[in-house]
Amino acid sequence: MEWIRKRAAEARKQEKHTKWLANKGRLIESHSGKYFEELSRLMEKSVAAFNAEFPEPVRQIDKFERSLHRFVAERKSVPTVRLECRLDYAGNFVRYQYIRTHTWRNKTYRYDGCLEFDVSGKHEVLLHSADLVPMKVEQVTQFLLEPFFEF
Repeated sequence: MEWIRKRAAEARKQEKHTKWLANKGRLIESHSGKYFEELSRLMEKSVAAFNAEFPEPVRQIDKFERSLHRFVAERKSVPTVRLECRLDYAGNFVRYQYIRTHTWRNKTYRYDGCLEFDVSGKHEVLLHSADLVPMKVEQVTQFLLEPFFEF
């Protein structure tokens, strides 16, 4: 009856994995709002630091608005950039959208993406992009502000 022992071990392993997934889901749900709030605060500080580094009015980020589960950063001078980020509680991810107008050809580009929440081995809630590289809040801020550095 060796097969019963093997099958029982598989069932226990699956049960352990199911419990781990449930705990992971609860951890993400309980920390995603805090993470997004921290991200919003850091983005606001980063926009101020960006504007201090680039004092020329044409390079500055003109607007930064924060609300409960959303923030928007926008540069109105060419090349224009508009970034909007939203926390999606139901899907446990952050949606972001860039709308950019380039100087040459005056062409507008739109890009929609999402960053998914995940839990590290240290039980830290992190975000990762499509390439599955986990990012802390500072790294997400750097990722989101990158298009504003193109002049």
